[in-house]
This record gives sequence, C-alpha cells and structure tokens, in this order.
Amino acid sequence: MHNAGVIIQHLRNLAGLSVRETAKKINRSVGWLSELENSCGTARITEEEFNRIVGLLDGSKHKAMFKTWVANAKNRQRIENTFDGAVLKFIRIKKGFTLEKARELTKLSIGYISKIETGLKPVTL
Repeated sequence: MHNAGVIIQHLRNLAGLSVRETAKKINRSVGWLSELENSCGTARITEEEFNRIVGLLDGSKHKAMFKTWVANAKNRQRIENTFDGAVLKFIRIKKGFTLEKARELTKLSIGYISKIETGLKPVTL
C-alpha cells in the first residue's frame, strides 16, 4: 500500500474535493490524509482501508488507471530530482567549486553530492 496516497489524491482531485472535504467524507483527519498523499510522516493504510476509501470516492471505475497514476508520479519525482541536481551542479561549477570544496561547505560526502547532482538522490532541506 506504498502508493495508496497517489491513487487517493487522484481520486480526490477527480471528485473535485479538497483535502478537508475528503477527510470528512472518509472519516479521517486532514493531517492523516495529507501525510498519506504526500508520502511523509507516519500515516499508514491497510488494504481494507484503501478499498473502503476507493469505494467512498467512487474510484472503482478508475481502477484500470491506478498503475498509470503511480508510474507517472514516480517519473515526475525522478525528473524533479534530476532537474534539481542539475541546477545545483550548474551553480557549483559556476562558483568554481570542486566536489571537494562542496563537501567541505556542506559536510556531505562527495558520493552523496554526486548522487544529488545526477538525480539518484533527492534534494532535501
């Protein structure tokens, strides 16, 4: 149920509902739903709960699209990671910083910085 949030968010958007309206409809908190949709925090969902929510959001007719929605979300994330890393690499090079200098300034390993710059790791705060 790792990608349930992506699917629920799509169903919510198709229904034209806000996070608050959806949370009320599915009898869950706004915070829980937000965490689930954004894959952050501690929100978890069982298969039974997922199926209940899909039913409440009239999502059964869209089941054929679930895999596509998840794949598109993963592709979007990969592209964002690559773009962010490329921007950081451009700035590093423009400043004349070597990977070693970036390592000194950020206290991150050269390998980690390289993975960020190539999009293998996401840029985080």
